[in-house]
Amino acid sequence: MTALTLYGVATNNTTLTGSLKLVTVTGGAGTAFEATVVGTNGGYGVLGSWSTPAWASGSGVGSPSGDGIFWNVTTLEGQTFPAGVWNFIASLVEAAAGVTHSADLYFPLYKYNAGVYTFIDTLVLTGQTITSTAASFTLTKSLAAVSFATGDKLYGELWADLLSHTGTPTSIKNQCSSSTTLGLASTCELDTPGYSPTGVALAATLAGVGTLAGTTTLTTALTDTFAGVGTLTGTLSAQMALTGTLAGSGTIAGTITLSTALASTLVGAGTLSGVFSLQVTLSVVFAGVGMFLPNTSGLTGPPRARALITLIAPRGKLSLQSPRGTITLVGPRGKITLEGD
Repeated sequence: MTALTLYGVATNNTTLTGSLKLVTVTGGAGTAFEATVVGTNGGYGVLGSWSTPAWASGSGVGSPSGDGIFWNVTTLEGQTFPAGVWNFIASLVEAAAGVTHSADLYFPLYKYNAGVYTFIDTLVLTGQTITSTAASFTLTKSLAAVSFATGDKLYGELWADLLSHTGTPTSIKNQCSSSTTLGLASTCELDTPGYSPTGVALAATLAGVGTLAGTTTLTTALTDTFAGVGTLTGTLSAQMALTGTLAGSGTIAGTITLSTALASTLVGAGTLSGVFSLQVTLSVVFAGVGMFLPNTSGLTGPPRARALITLIAPRGKLSLQSPRGTITLVGPRGKITLEGD
């Protein structure tokens, strides 16, 4: 950033002949002035810096008159003033003794290019009193950034709105340095926030040369699929809900647990191993096939079945056959004894 403070000196410009020349250095020792005849007039008018325009008695700040201060150099071409505070310090005095003016002060700034004024903004200082004793008045405002193109020059001029007066006014002197090359601090002084080259927006791709060092971050959301080249390493995490079946390739290692309740029959392939247990409660009678044999462990004689069997026949007669031993049957109508071999 290049600092810039400008000062008015006692000479005019060749382009705008009614304007005061500006320099960047100080060292002036005295003051010169341009006296604008105001008389008892009120309203708005330009306090000339080099020439003496007639008092306009207008209702507001008018169009640029060319009677201000002008930096007629190419220094600002391709440069930008950033957003910041601008000040203009004017040294004013009423020519007639014992006279005062109540006034509001305005300093509009412009870019001048080949006869065309482009408005920038206006510095303001209200509620002031101008007397027959010289005093400095600082007009200020925080402005937005402004850029200068080829041919643009900096121009400004001082306006006053004369609200009232006492005594018999004659003219108001707008002072500057009496030197033609050296400015005087706080006398026709313009303070800027400094300037720097205007950035150029790139409209094409620039080829890089060398190695890009540092950490590079990509924050652009991808809207397409990119083909990968090489090996993807590190720990991957998939947090997308799957809505279809993915075909597997390779071997699944580790312990597999199925905790899903099966709602249908699954066809098995291979051998089912392990110990199986059937714990279903039987609710029907199962027909037996084969012979039921009692336990004869430790017995020396023929096997015996000891049980009390009660048979009820509808007509009182029961017939049983046994290949071994004796079977005794007791019915409701008598006792029947059968003997076998």
